[in-house]
Amino acid sequence: MALNYDKWDHIDDSDDEARASDKRVQPLLESTKQQQQRDADAAVAERFAAYLRKHLKQEYPLAKRKLAAQFIGAQHRGESVSNIFRYNDICSFVARYSDELSDRSTTSMLCELHKRLIATVPSAELKNESNAIVKDCQTLIEAINALEACAQQGNAVIFYETVCNPSSSERARKLTERYERKEFAKRAMMKHLFKEDPSFGDNDFDDEEIPIGSSARKGKPKGSSFEDGDLYLLFAFVIAASAMVVGIYFYAHKLMIF
Repeated sequence: MALNYDKWDHIDDSDDEARASDKRVQPLLESTKQQQQRDADAAVAERFAAYLRKHLKQEYPLAKRKLAAQFIGAQHRGESVSNIFRYNDICSFVARYSDELSDRSTTSMLCELHKRLIATVPSAELKNESNAIVKDCQTLIEAINALEACAQQGNAVIFYETVCNPSSSERARKLTERYERKEFAKRAMMKHLFKEDPSFGDNDFDDEEIPIGSSARKGKPKGSSFEDGDLYLLFAFVIAASAMVVGIYFYAHKLMIF
């Protein structure tokens, strides 16, 4: 059954300070997509396919790399301030390739690509937004953010319906703010960096990160989770302690620009 996006013809973003300058975001629907946009998506996908081939050819099969590159192309925001207006492409992609994109190894692959790409950028260039690699790392973070948000919330359509209407409820506002701050991507990067740490698991979410009705919420001991501030303090502590052994400190320093 085809998804019906008519109710999202206009996105309510009045409460979102991050996108206040856009006033009213016009969604990019398949029926209104121009050839120029299709060409731009294809160019982004081709560029990331090349990155994945160069950095992760030995670790991941071609089919997985190709699909991930196509998703990155389908969600990229171009000159807009957010990729929310690409919800039609994101939801369609997730619906069509649900099993592949929900596989944790796909997100992990993109996190590893970000780690390797940002390591190639000289420190003096990290805040240079005109640097091609820096710009592509930002696009990559946005793709990770979208994938992780869909994975956490469980239903891409409902999730984007919520973040497209942040003024509908307090929960919608908070969820939109978290998405725009790319907190889903930050958590995915933390999971990737600490994947060998048994004390940091997939269910270590704040309450507001867990979808309503999720078994993760029911099974979560009260007071057992980290607050975001605690997580970043732990992150900094582990990095400082193990920098000479695993080289994480240098990478994490670069990651902070995003």
